[in-house]
Amino acid sequence: MLAQGSWKTEGLIMTQQIDRAKIELVLSGKLLTTELNEAEQELWLDLFTEKMGKPGPQEEAFFASRRARRLGAGLDPEDDTLRK
Repeated sequence: MLAQGSWKTEGLIMTQQIDRAKIELVLSGKLLTTELNEAEQELWLDLFTEKMGKPGPQEEAFFASRRARRLGAGLDPEDDTLRK
């Protein structure tokens, strides 16, 4: 799906097409970010940052397993670091 992306550069408004399918390919690791135009790179960065800000299911399971086995560091009720 193509959409318009606009931004202002030194007083000029520039418009480029945004191909969301290309962005999804980059997010899935099937295409390099260098294949994106400037508007697509900006949207990709926003989406990438959002995705990386949340743990995935495998990360949740990994750390739940470690907590259950009382391994590694953690936080006490006052948010102080605990170490075993």
